Amino acid sequence: MNRFNPEFVPFLETYFQTNAFPSSADHAAMATMSGMAPRQVEVWFQNQRRRAKMDGRACVRRRRGGGGDNLLGLVTVVHGMRRRARL
Repeated sequence: MNRFNPEFVPFLETYFQTNAFPSSADHAAMATMSGMAPRQVEVWFQNQRRRAKMDGRACVRRRRGGGGDNLLGLVTVVHGMRRRARL
């Protein structure tokens, strides 16, 4: 079983601000990038949505079309994080 990767949490938090409801393709991509299981990523997002609801914060749901657009958004977030890390 894969262990949760705490070093990946900043990425998950950034993505959560962009889209609190990632697709299963996004879960799988994030799991591959982090070395975690897709289910671990899915549960992390479920827990964050529950915490946001308890705090009275709205969760962003980004609707996307089919055909690979899900991963494009994910790559955009990663690219932005890498660029900020270099500054």
